[in-house]
Amino acid sequence: MKIEYKRDDIKTLQGGKKEMTIGICDDEIKCVETAMACCEKVKEEINQKFEYRIFCKGEELLEYEEDIDILFLDVEMNGTNGIDIMKMLEDRDTVKNIIFVSSHSDCVFDSFGIKTRGFICKPIEYDRFAREVKRIVDRQENKKNEVVEILFMGKQIYICVEKIVYLSGEGKYVHVVTEKDEYVICGSLRAWEEKMAKYNFVRVHKSYLVNLKFVSNLKDIVTLISRKEQLPVGRKYKETSRCKYKEYMFKKFRERINDK
Repeated sequence: MKIEYKRDDIKTLQGGKKEMTIGICDDEIKCVETAMACCEKVKEEINQKFEYRIFCKGEELLEYEEDIDILFLDVEMNGTNGIDIMKMLEDRDTVKNIIFVSSHSDCVFDSFGIKTRGFICKPIEYDRFAREVKRIVDRQENKKNEVVEILFMGKQIYICVEKIVYLSGEGKYVHVVTEKDEYVICGSLRAWEEKMAKYNFVRVHKSYLVNLKFVSNLKDIVTLISRKEQLPVGRKYKETSRCKYKEYMFKKFRERINDK
């Protein structure tokens, strides 16, 4: 599929706050009630509308097919545990953001995933809870600025930056590979590298630019989360790309662990 690329089009999309769906998956009723009470308090502070979906076990959540903007997920539950549920949700577009809520703080490293935004220890403390929710709400608002506009058959199409897994260059064309689609457009990988640097995209090879959000390991090859293909790492880019990946992972670790 060939798509014409309109250069330097990063658009700001305008609009008010939309209602967000909050999912809570926990088999402890008291914890569910506490999470809802905290959400209600946050809602009043930031003037954001919430609606709720409650799941007593992971299997119920997996059967739910509608969108969830923020999912509060317990680790230890009857049936499938929260870590396995997180992994099953990585290939689904319906759940946007996951915050783990658990008394098992030793599971924080296992909770790392492309949709995980935080880890809150039980018993829930409101200030920590509120910071996590407000960060995601702000992030959702900022995402309106993070789209690439392309023209396809005379129509404008917007691709969310965070949905792009990697880009590959081939002569005059660039392949933009998203979670579900692939677009072949006119342009150079160097131009894309400059444009996408602020979004945590890193050049790993003369022919590849990758979104660090989707990287599970970066050494001699790039291993991608929830994808079978692996990307080569060029000798010229090896040291720089590995350093940037370590910096990115350390930053994400600090956000989840040290924001208390």
